[in-house]
Amino acid sequence: MPAYRRLALLLGPRTLTRSFANPIAPPASLGPALALPLALALATPAVSGAQESYAMRAECKGAVRNSPESRAAAERFVSQRLQAFVPKPEQSLRLKSLELQAQQVLNAFYGINVTCEQYLYGKMPQADADRSLSGYERTIADFLHDLGSETSVLAARGQVTDMEAIRKQMTDVGTTARQSALAGEEELAEEARQKLVNAVVTFSGAFREACFDQTFDPRIAMALERQNELLGTGIDVTPCANRKFSADGTGGEIVWHFTHCGPGYGDWKIETSGPLTGKGTGSIAPDLKGTWSVAEDNPERDVRVTYSGNLSLTMKPRQGPDDVPVIDQLFVQATESTVTSAGEVFRTPVDLSGLRFVVKASDKPCRPEEESH
Repeated sequence: MPAYRRLALLLGPRTLTRSFANPIAPPASLGPALALPLALALATPAVSGAQESYAMRAECKGAVRNSPESRAAAERFVSQRLQAFVPKPEQSLRLKSLELQAQQVLNAFYGINVTCEQYLYGKMPQADADRSLSGYERTIADFLHDLGSETSVLAARGQVTDMEAIRKQMTDVGTTARQSALAGEEELAEEARQKLVNAVVTFSGAFREACFDQTFDPRIAMALERQNELLGTGIDVTPCANRKFSADGTGGEIVWHFTHCGPGYGDWKIETSGPLTGKGTGSIAPDLKGTWSVAEDNPERDVRVTYSGNLSLTMKPRQGPDDVPVIDQLFVQATESTVTSAGEVFRTPVDLSGLRFVVKASDKPCRPEEESH
């Protein structure tokens, strides 16, 4: 029976507590600190040759529990390698916490700490300590492998409704990465981090194709985009934040119809009907202000009328627990009119102001090429 399987039988179910000041607290039911490493040493046949464990290859230098060096190493790992995953309010695939909760992993890290302490104090032969450490590391690696596989299956669906479950699994992986760094297990820490990256890549790749049939807050897509930028994945999920906006109304005997597929700013399409029919475009900058023009034709009289002017969007607070504003109304002002008839052009200043149209937004993302009036 492999050493890490014997470890599971020896430990059984236990309750552990952890804080940053005391990264791995020993289970009260273990008895003397020497019980676990001695039991493993007696239960495992002696072997010779190169060290099996990463901890022993490093002579347990990084595994001393709660040393200033180990805490500094863990914080460096979090700030440099887990920057894209640390908990934040935004709705992306970030960790829910940095506190390790997985019981079997807590037990394994405690075993690494105690075994290294006993080896460094000369109370356990190197071969026995190496064998025990290898078992603990295998327990952690198996945990990461199994959880990584489960996360990949769920992430491959690209469903927003799965994100909370994915975050829970990623939290177990991410906190294992941090604890590995704290224990000097750099290989395990990097292995865990790579599984976090794989989860984001897998989900994002599926999400950018599946998002168009889902209803969700556009901020989720933007938060996920920022996460991909931090990781340098090259995956663009910003189209999933686009919504179809429309505004309709009557003004100046003209029926106006505006549509836009995007974040609100950008190009808008315009259609008019009434005495004449026409089409045009508008362009709104990120400051929500812009210009527009429409050309209306009367082929029977060989007349073309062109209107142009200013556009702007107004915002209102979103209904819900937060105060994030959303697009509310479209303000239209005409400043110039040009009439072309029988080859002659007449320009007339106009002041068509005060036209405000309520803007409606779709629940699902839109594709610009599929936009219809």
